[in-house]
Amino acid sequence: MSEANDLLDINNLAVTLNAPQGIVQAVRNVNLTVKPGEIHGLVGESGSGKSMTAKSIMRLNDEGATLYEGSIRFEGNELLTLKPKEMLEYRRKKIAMIFQDPVLSLDPLQRIGDQIIEKLRLAGTSRQDAKKRAAELLESVGIRPADERMRQYPFQMSGGMLQRVNIAMALAGDPKLLVADEPTTALDVTVQMQILRLLKDLQQRLGVSVLIITHNFGVVAEICDTVSVMYRGVIVEQGDVDSIFRSPQHPYTKGLMAAIPRSGPDEGLPEPMTEDFADPLDPQLSQPVEGSAHLRTPIMHQFSPTHSYADAYVQAGKEQA
Repeated sequence: MSEANDLLDINNLAVTLNAPQGIVQAVRNVNLTVKPGEIHGLVGESGSGKSMTAKSIMRLNDEGATLYEGSIRFEGNELLTLKPKEMLEYRRKKIAMIFQDPVLSLDPLQRIGDQIIEKLRLAGTSRQDAKKRAAELLESVGIRPADERMRQYPFQMSGGMLQRVNIAMALAGDPKLLVADEPTTALDVTVQMQILRLLKDLQQRLGVSVLIITHNFGVVAEICDTVSVMYRGVIVEQGDVDSIFRSPQHPYTKGLMAAIPRSGPDEGLPEPMTEDFADPLDPQLSQPVEGSAHLRTPIMHQFSPTHSYADAYVQAGKEQA
């Protein structure tokens, strides 16, 4: 439920794309909030609509082929009605995105320092202060010695270092919200943990909010305060992380959690997703596991004041799990 002090408030968002294969409704009836100083996880499998939701917040979809319905408010201001130039100012100073592949996010022909300085200049930093600030940003994300690293090109850095550079660039405009789209997927396991801990440190040190997009519930467990679980473009469960990990209610959430790799010799292997869930918003193709949600908006049930979940469906004709 949205509140007046929410930093980000997404209300009944639907995103329809005019794709080569036809009209695709990629995101449907999404409600999601991020509070100041909070890390919120948006978790789901590939194709669930989570990255489309992130790009919709940033208005990075092909706007000529995208229809938005509903509302995305940031600090109470509607983002979906902003003109392109106005939205650009938000991306420079208020909301920043960290992309999945750090190599593709940087110019291979430009020195690291020059790229950060350019980002600072676009955010309004004076030329005189930009170089000093660029070094400070690199140090703030654990890249030292900053002066030496600023003279390097991207190919001279590891993937983990490049993702730290991307995070430094995202901080250039002192944003209030970082949208991190699978920021650790392209990295090895050890470096993944370092990047997650860096994001948590930035939240605690700078008070910045983070919306982290991931397919991995282990990431959610590591750093998130709250989480929304997305399946086929629909939020099927959301709430505070502790409650959802203790008492997951939707079978899709349970399946994702069972797939988390376990440590220790007696823990066994992760369990594969075996349930064949139907479209949460298409009752003609599905039957409810519980309740009778035959509406285009999923019915959400309150498990607790901070934890809600949607009706679950299985493919029509299949036995209930």
